[in-house]
Amino acid sequence: MFKGILFSSYRTLGKIVKKLLEESEHEYSAEEIEKLLHVKPNDPLLELIRKKAVHNEKVSGIYVYFSNNHTI
Repeated sequence: MFKGILFSSYRTLGKIVKKLLEESEHEYSAEEIEKLLHVKPNDPLLELIRKKAVHNEKVSGIYVYFSNNHTI
């Protein structure tokens, strides 16, 4: 972190979100991802769905996101 700015070797928020979901043992809601990364993941999640890298399901009225390519 530098002056409140977070950096990642994955370079883009979309790549970070994709990696997070691939390496997770469970699904995440957009709100949970936002709490982890301190930034809204909405646009990257929509792009990952469009590219079929992740999918979502509505559970108890909340969309949760899963990787289509788990690495665990």
